[in-house]
Amino acid sequence: MTAQGVASFLAAHPRVVQVRLAQVRGSSPREAGAMMLVAPATSFGTIGSGQLEFRAMKAARDMLGQDEVQRAFDMPLDPEIGQCCGGSERADAGAQRAGGHARGGTGASA
Repeated sequence: MTAQGVASFLAAHPRVVQVRLAQVRGSSPREAGAMMLVAPATSFGTIGSGQLEFRAMKAARDMLGQDEVQRAFDMPLDPEIGQCCGGSERADAGAQRAGGHARGGTGASA
């Protein structure tokens, strides 16, 4: 994810939520710090695909619909959600506005 890519995405999609992996425990498809930007109808970047990413995108879009500024959530990467990694992740999500500045405390850094 490049600074230019983030800037272009934010210019095209003024309402987004940044989802960032704050903590990874055990086996995980991505490292702590991985992030993605989620807009109402599209996304940019990845935090690992599969159910993990599907659930994170749903949570981010719920935040956009409710004008929620910040949320944190834990996700086990186990067979119960169709993931086989066996670890767990804590993700932080923060709403963004045009220009890439956070409305809450989790800003996108380019």
